[in-house]
Amino acid sequence: MEPSDPDLLDEAVARLGFHLGVQDGFWLALAVSNDARTREALRRWAETQTSIRVHRVLAEPREALIAAALDDFDGITWIVADGDPDRWEPATAELLLALNERREALRRVRGALVFEGRERLKAVLRNLAPDLFSIRACILETGTWPLQAPHADLEAVSELDRFNHAVVAASLEQAQRLAHRDDLGSRRSRVGALTRAAEALIAQGWFGEAAPVVEELRVEAYRLVAEQFSERWALSATALSESLTGAVERARGDLGGAVNAFGTAVFMRDMLHDEGDVWSARDLVRARSELGQTLLARGDLDGAEKQLTDSAEMGRGLLAGRGDDPELASQVALTLSVLGDLYLQKIDRTAAREVLEHALAIRQDLAATGAARFRRYLGIAWGRMGALAEIEGDLDEALAARRRAADIAHELAEEHPDNAAWDMEYATTLGRVGEILLARGEIDAAEEVLSDASNRATHLSDEDPENARWKGAVASSLLRLSAAVRAKGDAEGSVELVDEAVELFEQLVQQDPTNKGWRRELAAAQLRRRAAG
Repeated sequence: MEPSDPDLLDEAVARLGFHLGVQDGFWLALAVSNDARTREALRRWAETQTSIRVHRVLAEPREALIAAALDDFDGITWIVADGDPDRWEPATAELLLALNERREALRRVRGALVFEGRERLKAVLRNLAPDLFSIRACILETGTWPLQAPHADLEAVSELDRFNHAVVAASLEQAQRLAHRDDLGSRRSRVGALTRAAEALIAQGWFGEAAPVVEELRVEAYRLVAEQFSERWALSATALSESLTGAVERARGDLGGAVNAFGTAVFMRDMLHDEGDVWSARDLVRARSELGQTLLARGDLDGAEKQLTDSAEMGRGLLAGRGDDPELASQVALTLSVLGDLYLQKIDRTAAREVLEHALAIRQDLAATGAARFRRYLGIAWGRMGALAEIEGDLDEALAARRRAADIAHELAEEHPDNAAWDMEYATTLGRVGEILLARGEIDAAEEVLSDASNRATHLSDEDPENARWKGAVASSLLRLSAAVRAKGDAEGSVELVDEAVELFEQLVQQDPTNKGWRRELAAAQLRRRAAG
């Protein structure tokens, strides 16, 4: 099985649809993949076709699950084996052994039993409950989506080593091949292909290239909703397309358009929210957070606070009953971090420190797993603590926190030498350290660190000259360095650096004239140039 085969999910949908539409009596299915998103997509599609009762092996006693499976039920009992493998595997084994002993009773049930979990679940079932396969059974392998959606996460940086042109090219080629086919399966596959391409482009910062792909995705998803094909699935796909639209609009500086898109996504996720479905709740938590982040960027502090607070409270409530969900914990930490930014803008440092320390604690627990992205998020959390200390006037604490962030970024860059995104992040964190050193009056040390940061950013931009985000990072690094050079008394050298930054921002505006963010950066740099004389 090719792990990134985009057709596997569609094959699983077709096979499940056959069993739903043709077979009578009881049947068994095994939905397996190491990618929870594709399993979730299959489950949500099934919800649009028939009645489903979802149970989790770690949430209910074994006898309750057995009773649910044996109930006379014209639909699907869907049992999810997820969470900590050391816990779900023995619990699932006990359940399978018990159901294997009751297979004759299962044959008399009206409906179906679906076990969902990682690929390891196949071996567990075959080894412990082989007689269950004497019942009509099928295996549904949903495959793996090659990229995770950024969901407009302010911390989202792709963990791919390089921009994966092949993923985008293959996805767009598939979408084009399916463009003139009007059957439901082809249109669903087309939506999936466009989603993969859009996510890959956004994850690498290619927002201009992502914009037409996202718009095409939105049109296709809304067509499915309008024609009431697999309505729940189509509504979910449309909500995701709105989130991706918001990410593009925000990156291009159109905060009004981003608010509209994220607001629509929240509305749709709220419609899809089911109190008994943790996945729909997670989607709503994320959507509210995305909208809150964008409202904050737009300056709507009250609106942002409501969305972020609702997101954080709902997320913490879910975690209370599902503490082994690292993705949800990470989302809650992100939301709390942005809330900290908001409280700083409201000059409420006490509230800011409370939520930022809570976010830091969550990040430390997640980083203890050793996962690179969770370690990276911990570095970002330390950076926020540094910003808070700087505002409070404690430059010693600020420097210590910023250096911890830089150390983490350096470790990740060393461990992943081909990951340009993490190299650039290290350059950025060095720039923050240099700013604190300059504020402390350590001018020589500041210039050394800022020069290193600027050189690293310039090297990465030279390696990938078409990457607008890289070019913007170089311009920002030059502005930081210019302040240190001026502090040493070299006014002419400082002006030259500012001129270089202005030139880079001008190039970015020329490349993307509609990007309000680049225009704002250019205006700020031009003001710096005029102030320098």
